[in-house]
Amino acid sequence: MSLFAELKRRNVFRVGIAYVVLAWILLQVGDTLAPALHLPEWINSALAIFLILGDRYVENLRDDPRYEAMVSKLGLRVETN
Repeated sequence: MSLFAELKRRNVFRVGIAYVVLAWILLQVGDTLAPALHLPEWINSALAIFLILGDRYVENLRDDPRYEAMVSKLGLRVETN
């Protein structure tokens, strides 16, 4: 079985396309709401970086010793599993 056939069998292309479409929608919403919510200009760039890097990188941030300080400084509430 070829690589292309295996990727197609596992729906890799369908999931990839869905991820790109969802990321595009989130970027459009962020671009629309950021000025209305008076968010800093860098927020759309941060959203794009997180979407490009993916969820695994964000999960690895929790291992960073500066994570707790960053979360408390931003006033975020983070639920842990």
